[in-house]
Amino acid sequence: MRARRPAHPAPWTGCAGHARTRRSLAFPANGKGRHGETLDHYQQALALYRPSEDVSGQASVLNEIGWTHILRCRYEHALACYGRALAIYQNISDHYLEADTLAHIGDARDAQGDRSSADDVWRRAVGILNELGHPDADDLARKIEVAAAGIPTSEPG
Repeated sequence: MRARRPAHPAPWTGCAGHARTRRSLAFPANGKGRHGETLDHYQQALALYRPSEDVSGQASVLNEIGWTHILRCRYEHALACYGRALAIYQNISDHYLEADTLAHIGDARDAQGDRSSADDVWRRAVGILNELGHPDADDLARKIEVAAAGIPTSEPG
């Protein structure tokens, strides 16, 4: 007897499911310093998310690609990815992830040696987190204080 197919596909099937699988393959590669392989998995995941219209998934992958570029000291590439993710989060009004992405942008600016720009972006993120009443605001505010004291806040790749 043949098994019946469910009326609706399971959430892990289809393009978005394959995208999540690609993302899960990228994590161990990144942890082992295989950043080229990591970027390949993330680029494939991003391509798979597009037809699924999972814009939050796309933004998440863009953030992960940005972090991989940070690890490779490719800050402009990271900033481009973070900028695309930020636009998505602003468009869907996900304010927490907007603030999180702003914090990543600040980290990239700080790693570039542009502390003033990093502080400005981090302050924007703190403002959003404070509006949300989110406890991450305190940690990020401390990061700004530490940066103002001249203590490195980010470790370039």
